[in-house]
Amino acid sequence: MSNKPKLLVVDDNDVLRKMIKEGLHDNYIVNEAADGKSALLKIEKEEYDVILLDLEMPVMNGFEFLTAKQKKQPYIPVVVLSAHDTSQPVLKAIRLGAMDFISKPFEFSDLIYVLDKAIQRKYLNISHQSIKKYISKSLHIIIPGDEKFFAAVLEELDMLIRSSGVENDHIAMLNIAVLEALKNAYIHGNKKDLKKKIYFDAEISKMKITVKIKDEGEGFDFKNVLTAIKDNLQSRKERGLVLMEFNVDKLEFNKVGNKVTLIKNIKY
Repeated sequence: MSNKPKLLVVDDNDVLRKMIKEGLHDNYIVNEAADGKSALLKIEKEEYDVILLDLEMPVMNGFEFLTAKQKKQPYIPVVVLSAHDTSQPVLKAIRLGAMDFISKPFEFSDLIYVLDKAIQRKYLNISHQSIKKYISKSLHIIIPGDEKFFAAVLEELDMLIRSSGVENDHIAMLNIAVLEALKNAYIHGNKKDLKKKIYFDAEISKMKITVKIKDEGEGFDFKNVLTAIKDNLQSRKERGLVLMEFNVDKLEFNKVGNKVTLIKNIKY
């Protein structure tokens, strides 16, 4: 099996594609596509290290391809073939996810340099994504005692989790539990007293997300309440505790009962 990087040349100019393939055969395994639609099919079936893309093509142009490709294979770097190195189309392509460009006509030595650089950056990006699971991140918020701030807190938590590369189903389940915990702190802990605050702490480590929510209330006898949960789900507090317990892997309260810890095991 060859250790050469795999290049996909996407251009409707047959002569140019053949010229590039011949000029780069010592450096890359080169495949071809005459338009964006054909290129999408190829990247779905095979893995590529880099794509060389023309922007003006029939069926599906380069801009349309970039938009679709970012949803399917965001980590494959794209180098744009351009007639003008300062043109608006190139800037638009870069905004859509292209990594670099090269102007026509070009020297093959320059093209190889640009393609190799794009491949190196690809693997740096992949390494960055892979190492996210080993990086601890945290969020600390003192929430004014009003439920109108809960949506903003959930949004901050969502952004923190997504930046760590955690799977979406973990985010959705944890958000349900966190919202119920916040409501519990506001309604049953602080008794809707707007002068009392809610303390929110979240931490993402290698294997789990830990969220701690503390109110300024007197607490409650959580052991008896948790024991009675399965027998009576009529009250809002008990239904909220069920939702918390169901959507996380571990639910804990402090001795007083005014601080809850939610732990969700995660996958990347």
